[in-house]
Amino acid sequence: MFCSKGNVIRKGSILVDTLLLGALCLVISLYLFTIELQEYKNTKSMNRYVRKVDVNQENNEWLLTDLISLVYGKVEEKSLIVTDNNVKYVLTQSTELIKIWHNNSFIIYNRVNDCFIINSYFDEYYHREDIYDYRVEGGKFKCNYRNTTYVLGKVNQ
Repeated sequence: MFCSKGNVIRKGSILVDTLLLGALCLVISLYLFTIELQEYKNTKSMNRYVRKVDVNQENNEWLLTDLISLVYGKVEEKSLIVTDNNVKYVLTQSTELIKIWHNNSFIIYNRVNDCFIINSYFDEYYHREDIYDYRVEGGKFKCNYRNTTYVLGKVNQ
């Protein structure tokens, strides 16, 4: 009554269908796994990039921080108010050379161009010169980046 002789199912046909569907599910899950793995690698790479410390940038920050405290100290030593003219007066009238060291880098005041130059090693054949202009805004001494040049040879000490 329930068996019909007209529809004969061959042996193993259900097994083949099950294997094909299982393989399809496995391929889809492996594809999704590779997408998740790529997302994890990209996130890890971005995290590493964000946390990377640039040695030149760190040296420049240290040198500029020391320079700002030195300029404030020299201006207050002369009992002056921090303005463009007073800072320029203190920097040009200083008998000693303004030179601050940190690691293998130093900052120096260039009286001819009225700017600060940070010298640091780029590699063993070149050194890097970052040039900063300065200004006073609202009683605060600020340094503005102008440009960078790479010079052949060792840093003059």
